[in-house]
Amino acid sequence: MSDVIRSQLHPSDFDPLFLAMTRPTMILGVTYSFFILNFFVSYETFIITQTFLKPIMIFAAVHYIGYVCCRHDPRIFDIFFIKVQKCRFVSNYFYWRCNSYSP
Repeated sequence: MSDVIRSQLHPSDFDPLFLAMTRPTMILGVTYSFFILNFFVSYETFIITQTFLKPIMIFAAVHYIGYVCCRHDPRIFDIFFIKVQKCRFVSNYFYWRCNSYSP
């Protein structure tokens, strides 16, 4: 690669160490927070159904969906969790079509 092209690229385009250091903690291809959430959903399903088959199927299906989403963007669930925490639903959302606190 010539020096002119290399100077135009962002460091994340060709430096694998940069990508590895900025990626969140991953377990089986999904983020740690999503893995824990998936585990608890499967665990609650086991407590309710008292069988092993349904929780394993639910864990596999939800994990696959999370894996596909994390392949596109590893921080997608972190961004979603922050949005849910910070951007609460406002009762007049349907009137203004946005979160507006004025009447």
